[in-house]
Amino acid sequence: HLETIATAGRPFPMRLSGTGTFRPLSPVVFVQVVAGASACSWLQKRVRDASGPLVRELQFPYHPHVTVAHGISEEAMDRAYEELADYEAAWTCGSFALYEQGPDAVWRKLRDFPFG
Repeated sequence: HLETIATAGRPFPMRLSGTGTFRPLSPVVFVQVVAGASACSWLQKRVRDASGPLVRELQFPYHPHVTVAHGISEEAMDRAYEELADYEAAWTCGSFALYEQGPDAVWRKLRDFPFG
């Protein structure tokens, strides 16, 4: 399923800028995706397509972002929000990856899926 999606995809420009938060609904601080969000949405729709094995109902609407703080103290989340407020990054996204969360709550990459 993921290999097929990757083959149909094409590299796209990504740009991150500044911070955002999902608080108070969810204890998350993130870096904002300001370019590449539509390509990320295209990708996630295909990954979760009803014809594939990864279909599931999302708890919240899909919102492309890069999580930098989750489930830590409010004070630490405030600090992350403030310290990364001027953060900027840009690159060409040429692949996506499959991760698995272990029993220790650490996410580990299992495989890369290059586009095209």
